Amino acid sequence: MNRLSKSLLGGALVLLFLIISACSGNSTQQPSSTDNGTTEQSPTESATPSTEGSTDKPATGTDSATGTDGTSSSTEDATGTTDSGSESVPAAKPELTPANEGQVDITIVQQGPGQFFVRLNEFPEGYLVSNLDWTGPGYSEAATFDEAVKNGQEGNNGFYASSDHRNFGFIYDGRIAGEEGKFTLTFRNQAGDELTWYKDLTLQ
Repeated sequence: MNRLSKSLLGGALVLLFLIISACSGNSTQQPSSTDNGTTEQSPTESATPSTEGSTDKPATGTDSATGTDGTSSSTEDATGTTDSGSESVPAAKPELTPANEGQVDITIVQQGPGQFFVRLNEFPEGYLVSNLDWTGPGYSEAATFDEAVKNGQEGNNGFYASSDHRNFGFIYDGRIAGEEGKFTLTFRNQAGDELTWYKDLTLQ
């Protein structure tokens, strides 16, 4: 009996030793996630340099886009354009009479009740007649040069003109004879600049 008890006790000790050895081996073969370097490459640490980089870039972009110098430069350019544009715009219909009437030589002939004739002997270089006007207290009439040419070809009343910009006339109702008014010629060049010539007349 003593031998059997000793044998059983020895077997139990051997079995216990094997179980302890097996448990120790399992714990050695399964390292923790911390040992695998998970902590070294954590999302928090990798996001930190990315955040720093993005912070630097917007700051630089904001400075360049909102630069005060650039805004001031644009404002100065716009102002310069406005100034130069206003200086280049000519005065509206500057009159040739009486200060520089010498640029135009015009003969007006009254041809009895209902009509007067106009002859352009000389007019400003580079300019041609664009409009004709009569303005009086009881009657007014206006025509473009093209309308006056058409009236002359068709024999209509009102202003008429020859195509050479030299001869013009005005046919009006004889009942307004004796009326005082202003006869005006407008000259225009290819750039659109205008000059006007006028003469006060009493219709006959």
